[in-house]
Amino acid sequence: MIIKVNDVRGLGQPQATGLNGGSNAVPLQQPAGGKAEPAAVIGLSEAAKVAQAQPLAANADKLDLDLVQEIRQRIADGTFEIDYQKVAGNLLGNAVAAVRAGRG
Repeated sequence: MIIKVNDVRGLGQPQATGLNGGSNAVPLQQPAGGKAEPAAVIGLSEAAKVAQAQPLAANADKLDLDLVQEIRQRIADGTFEIDYQKVAGNLLGNAVAAVRAGRG
Protein backbone atom coordinates (compact mmCIF):
# COMPACT_ATOMS: atom_id res chain seq x y z
CA MET A 1 0.00 0.00 0.00
CA ILE A 2 1.29 3.43 -0.87
CA ILE A 3 0.29 6.48 1.15
CA LYS A 4 1.69 9.90 0.50
CA VAL A 5 2.85 11.63 3.68
CA ASN A 6 0.39 14.53 3.46
CA ASP A 7 -2.49 12.64 1.80
CA VAL A 8 -5.02 11.40 4.35
CA ARG A 9 -7.73 10.57 1.81
CA GLY A 10 -8.56 6.89 2.11
CA LEU A 11 -6.38 6.41 5.18
CA GLY A 12 -7.17 3.00 6.59
CA GLN A 13 -8.75 1.89 3.32
CA PRO A 14 -7.17 -1.04 1.46
CA GLN A 15 -5.53 0.18 -1.73
CA ALA A 16 -4.77 -1.53 -5.03
CA THR A 17 -1.58 -0.26 -6.62
CA GLY A 18 -0.75 -0.06 -10.29
CA LEU A 19 1.39 -2.65 -12.03
CA ASN A 20 4.57 -0.73 -11.31
CA GLY A 21 3.53 0.24 -7.79
CA GLY A 22 2.75 3.71 -9.07
CA SER A 23 0.74 6.41 -7.39
CA ASN A 24 -2.51 5.60 -9.19
CA ALA A 25 -3.82 3.68 -6.16
CA VAL A 26 -7.58 3.33 -5.87
CA PRO A 27 -9.66 2.03 -2.97
CA LEU A 28 -10.61 -1.63 -3.26
CA GLN A 29 -14.32 -2.34 -3.49
CA GLN A 30 -16.01 -3.49 -0.30
CA PRO A 31 -18.63 -6.27 -0.53
CA ALA A 32 -22.27 -5.17 -0.54
CA GLY A 33 -23.57 -4.48 2.94
CA GLY A 34 -20.12 -3.55 4.23
CA LYS A 35 -19.44 -7.01 5.69
CA ALA A 36 -16.07 -8.52 4.97
CA GLU A 37 -15.90 -12.12 3.80
CA PRO A 38 -13.31 -14.47 5.33
CA ALA A 39 -10.32 -15.30 3.14
CA ALA A 40 -10.63 -18.99 3.99
CA VAL A 41 -13.04 -21.26 5.80
CA ILE A 42 -11.44 -23.82 8.08
CA GLY A 43 -13.31 -26.80 9.47
CA LEU A 44 -12.91 -30.33 10.75
CA SER A 45 -12.68 -33.26 8.37
CA GLU A 46 -15.39 -35.90 8.53
CA ALA A 47 -12.94 -38.32 10.21
CA ALA A 48 -12.15 -35.74 12.88
CA LYS A 49 -15.87 -35.14 13.49
CA VAL A 50 -16.46 -38.88 13.92
CA ALA A 51 -13.50 -39.22 16.29
CA GLN A 52 -14.65 -36.21 18.29
CA ALA A 53 -18.18 -37.61 18.57
CA GLN A 54 -17.01 -40.94 20.01
CA PRO A 55 -16.95 -40.95 23.79
CA LEU A 56 -13.65 -41.75 25.49
CA ALA A 57 -15.23 -44.87 27.00
CA ALA A 58 -15.65 -46.32 23.51
CA ASN A 59 -11.87 -46.17 23.08
CA ALA A 60 -11.04 -47.21 26.64
CA ASP A 61 -10.21 -50.77 25.57
CA LYS A 62 -7.47 -49.33 23.33
CA LEU A 63 -5.96 -47.25 26.16
CA ASP A 64 -3.91 -48.56 29.04
CA LEU A 65 -4.93 -45.91 31.54
CA ASP A 66 -2.48 -47.20 34.16
CA LEU A 67 0.38 -46.82 31.67
CA VAL A 68 -0.79 -43.32 30.75
CA GLN A 69 -0.87 -42.32 34.42
CA GLU A 70 2.59 -43.82 35.01
CA ILE A 71 4.05 -41.91 32.05
CA ARG A 72 2.45 -38.66 33.24
CA GLN A 73 3.90 -39.17 36.70
CA ARG A 74 7.38 -39.94 35.35
CA ILE A 75 7.26 -36.83 33.14
CA ALA A 76 6.21 -34.74 36.16
CA ASP A 77 9.03 -36.24 38.24
CA GLY A 78 11.58 -35.71 35.46
CA THR A 79 12.43 -39.42 35.33
CA PHE A 80 10.83 -40.23 31.96
CA GLU A 81 13.44 -41.36 29.46
CA ILE A 82 13.01 -42.17 25.79
CA ASP A 83 14.77 -45.18 24.24
CA TYR A 84 15.61 -43.62 20.89
CA GLN A 85 17.00 -46.86 19.48
CA LYS A 86 13.71 -48.63 20.20
CA VAL A 87 11.66 -45.79 18.72
CA ALA A 88 13.78 -45.74 15.56
CA GLY A 89 13.58 -49.52 15.24
CA ASN A 90 9.79 -49.47 15.55
CA LEU A 91 9.47 -46.66 13.00
CA LEU A 92 11.64 -48.49 10.50
CA GLY A 93 9.85 -51.77 11.20
CA ASN A 94 6.49 -50.12 10.55
CA ALA A 95 7.78 -48.52 7.35
CA VAL A 96 9.16 -51.81 6.06
CA ALA A 97 5.90 -53.60 6.90
CA ALA A 98 3.90 -50.92 5.08
CA VAL A 99 6.10 -51.21 1.98
CA ARG A 100 5.81 -54.98 1.98
CA ALA A 101 2.04 -54.80 2.43
CA GLY A 102 1.79 -52.43 -0.54
CA ARG A 103 3.66 -54.83 -2.82
CA GLY A 104 1.62 -57.87 -1.82
